[in-house]
Amino acid sequence: MTEQPYVTVGTSGGNSSGSGGGGGFLAGGGGGGGNGGTGDNAKGGDGSSGGCFSGECTVELADGNKIQMKDLDLGQSIMTLDSKGSPATTVFLGWTERDADKLTSFLEIKTKDGSNIILTATHLIMVNSVMMFAGEVKKGDFLHSSKGTLTKVTSVDMVTSTGFYCPLTMKSTIMAGGLLASCFASTEYYTSAPHKAGTFHQMAHLLFMPIRFCPWILEDNASINKEGLRGFPNFLKTAAGFLDKPQKSNASVLSVL
Repeated sequence: MTEQPYVTVGTSGGNSSGSGGGGGFLAGGGGGGGNGGTGDNAKGGDGSSGGCFSGECTVELADGNKIQMKDLDLGQSIMTLDSKGSPATTVFLGWTERDADKLTSFLEIKTKDGSNIILTATHLIMVNSVMMFAGEVKKGDFLHSSKGTLTKVTSVDMVTSTGFYCPLTMKSTIMAGGLLASCFASTEYYTSAPHKAGTFHQMAHLLFMPIRFCPWILEDNASINKEGLRGFPNFLKTAAGFLDKPQKSNASVLSVL
């Protein structure tokens, strides 16, 4: 049942300045927008408000149809890339957090092949074959398309939209807006250790192993449309915060839960 996430542990650049984002697991509480900008290399802020996707971001189903992120249903088979970078399917396990009414600042990243992903600066995305934070993406970078090929970034702009959604899949990755992204985000890693983005993704994938075996721990049909942080990620945040109090400077995954 356990699937290996597609991720290369590599080195990325530093973080940038601009606007905050929405809520998200491993990312801190929700928040509204701040000062932003537009243009080919618009930058996200320090991520003090979290990370996630816009509900309007599209997701491709296994049958080829496309729906908006906010319309995903439990157990749906959706597209991602496998460990070799080829198109593959994964299962939507539920939301780690969602808030349909939260005004949120996002980055809208467009690529040469017409793909368009909308996510917060602190969210992880595959860039130039390594995991990086969306706030580090710039014009000319290469992202991974739904065909398993690389496509060049043509613009990065700040946008504001209502609602944020944090999906979890069996592989911990998702093809959002036609581009490969992680299911995870981190404010602390974005601000203090952005070069460890790939390592963070792998550690977060490991922490969610119980959900891959028992999806009902995270979500069920009664909770799928409810707003807020889910119980399991909230438990991880609470437990990690308690365990990490004596070592606030520890850069482990516990410090960002």
